[in-house]
Amino acid sequence: MRARWIAYTVFGFVLVHARTARAQSPHDRGSDRRGLYARFGGGPGYSSGDYRYGGMSKPGFGEPVRPLTFETPLHGAHADFVGAVGYALAPGLSVAGSGAARILPVPSSERIGSTELATTVLASIGAVIDLFPLPLDEAHFMAGAGWATGAFAHDRNHEASPDNIVFPEAVSGAYVEGGVGYRLNSRFDLLVRGSYAWLESTHSEYRPLGVTVLASWLHF
Repeated sequence: MRARWIAYTVFGFVLVHARTARAQSPHDRGSDRRGLYARFGGGPGYSSGDYRYGGMSKPGFGEPVRPLTFETPLHGAHADFVGAVGYALAPGLSVAGSGAARILPVPSSERIGSTELATTVLASIGAVIDLFPLPLDEAHFMAGAGWATGAFAHDRNHEASPDNIVFPEAVSGAYVEGGVGYRLNSRFDLLVRGSYAWLESTHSEYRPLGVTVLASWLHF
């Protein structure tokens, strides 16, 4: 009996979606949710993640090589810039290639010796699915995944002993994202986007979790 009710529910949702899509006219706000999909925008957000370093010092001539460890939180406001271009698989359902950049101008709260992280820059490329459950409705849901890389601007005291100077490495790895949005008019959209990445290199590790409110131009 339970399986029968699940089947009826799924069938009903598909039927409503099909009837709604078929009923669209050229004057409907949702009638362009087919064909080309394009979204470009940006907005503020907040990032939370710890940067970890474990390696050997890079001393000058005659100085001993020493093991170094470094961990500092990188928490604070960021700015995101995103874009996606794709095509509709069905009315209200699109698949797109995406790219994003994030700037986190937050100094690290802790130093290792004389080294301090100043600004973090992340870039990513991947694919997203954007779904309007009902093509005439303005609410939509987005999910995606891909590959990201991060780089760290840093400063240091050159007069300090060279055995406590760290050179932060670029990191890279997989990321996932998801979001909930609402289309305010025919071309303007607001989206709350969350993302998480597993970034690492030979000696470094960074796990940023971020939430952003994006204002976007949307063609779909």
